[in-house]
Amino acid sequence: MKIKYRMIRTGVVYFLAMSCFVGYASNSKSDTVANNNGQTKPPGIQSNSSQQSTKITIEELIRKIKDFARLNKSILETNYKDMRTVSGRIITGFQQIPPAKIQLADGITILWGWKHHEPYFMSIAIFDSHNTLKMAGFADNLPHIYSTSVFGNTMITNMAEYEALQKRTSLPPPIVKLYAATQKDADTYYPLAARWVQVAMMGFYTKCSDPKQSASCRFVETIQIPTYIFTRNCPYKDEWSPKCILDLPSATSKAVPSLDDFR
Repeated sequence: MKIKYRMIRTGVVYFLAMSCFVGYASNSKSDTVANNNGQTKPPGIQSNSSQQSTKITIEELIRKIKDFARLNKSILETNYKDMRTVSGRIITGFQQIPPAKIQLADGITILWGWKHHEPYFMSIAIFDSHNTLKMAGFADNLPHIYSTSVFGNTMITNMAEYEALQKRTSLPPPIVKLYAATQKDADTYYPLAARWVQVAMMGFYTKCSDPKQSASCRFVETIQIPTYIFTRNCPYKDEWSPKCILDLPSATSKAVPSLDDFR
């Protein structure tokens, strides 16, 4: 009971902190974005408030996730009944409404969110320029390596500090599971999902040109979270069947937004 109480308390604190960060990010209207070296570049990202950005309603998102994983028969190991199917788990991670969103210059749209009151259950959905859902998935228990808030400061900059943080947490080890139709889609969209994981660990609020954040920005790109990609149409209850697992491509095989682009 003590462990469960600590998990709930940790999740609530994390939720409140992340809500502040994402709330700030959704109001960003900058015409240029900073890269990890503090330099500016042409706006490859359209802000959430842009009139030109793709409109994907929460109802449409849920419908497309259900259709995306409609043929997936995998049963996930969890105590939550609504998260035992792949579509159920992904949808549950979008209880934060509206979902946060960025749109790339080539029309690709990335949406993400988390479970209400339990933000250590997060989800992501990546759409191509034709509004077709190409990759979706979720992350559980990602460590939060950077934050400055009324709840305290966290500025993890090296592996020793990271390992100490992991020992202090009451959450299970982090894991990321992604789903795609083909290996080609996995190769194309995984680098974007990998970048999202890094931004999530930074709390969705980065300004990497800031000396206070720069070390954490550099370090987060070196952290390897256990990540797996499965075919979205796995016909087995056990998704670990070799026929359901896709190869994990290089996270650097595609140009990705900077950490700051997700503000």
